[in-house]
Amino acid sequence: MPNNFNPSTVAIVGAGPSGLAAAKYAREFGLSPVVFEKGSAVGGLWKGGTGIWSTMHSNISHYSCCFSDWPFKRATLSSEMFPTAPEVHHYLNTYVVEFQLGEFIKLNAEVTSISALSGGWQITWTEQGSSKNKAFDFVIICCGIFASPFVPSEFRGENVIHSSQFECPGRYQNKDVLVVGNAFSGAEISRAISGDERATTF
Repeated sequence: MPNNFNPSTVAIVGAGPSGLAAAKYAREFGLSPVVFEKGSAVGGLWKGGTGIWSTMHSNISHYSCCFSDWPFKRATLSSEMFPTAPEVHHYLNTYVVEFQLGEFIKLNAEVTSISALSGGWQITWTEQGSSKNKAFDFVIICCGIFASPFVPSEFRGENVIHSSQFECPGRYQNKDVLVVGNAFSGAEISRAISGDERATTF
């Protein structure tokens, strides 16, 4: 590579699994990535505080819930097949360390706008209370599809929560609970509280 070579810059929004993988491969292909993560840690949903509780398990096995070039270490797992949320988060942190991605990640940096430029993109973000901006050649959006919870107006009230707000199964002890939705979150939450409440209904 010539000394005067300037690699193309890539802004990556989100430091979850997709953002981390995008950063790794951007580096391998000679690009210069910057990962913007609005939270204080990498991992996306798996870092906790976002509808992920400590006893939650992945719904796919550790053989599939991993990057092809960085398998789970069996010694770090408490289960034969399905890693817990803290184990997935730990795994993602080891991925950052193994592939030396830390220097490319901006934590507590929330992207507020993306504007098209001639031949590139203007990224504006907030960091330490101030607004900053920079031009990039490319942008990869990796902030996931679960960033904005939706609760129908018919279900709003004091004792109504979205699955992203679920934290402690014990608070539902001796209570009737209605779980609306039978996708991954609904099934996992029902399993988590099945020993604490009088009745769980889908």
